[in-house]
Formats: sequence, structure tokens, C-alpha cells
Amino acid sequence: MTWVELLSGMLFRTAMASLTMALAFRIST
Repeated sequence: MTWVELLSGMLFRTAMASLTMALAFRIST
């Protein structure tokens, strides 16, 4: 695994996490 794949994986995971948090926040309020 190259560092590019690792970096893109981290970015994707961070984006998904923030999207999920935003969705949960929108639902809860």
C-alpha cells in the first residue's frame, strides 16, 4: 500500500465521519 492510498483512505474516512455526524446532528435537532 502506497502513502497515496493511505492518505486518500484517511481523507475518505474523515469525510464519511463528518458527513455522518452532520446527518445525525440534523436529525437530532
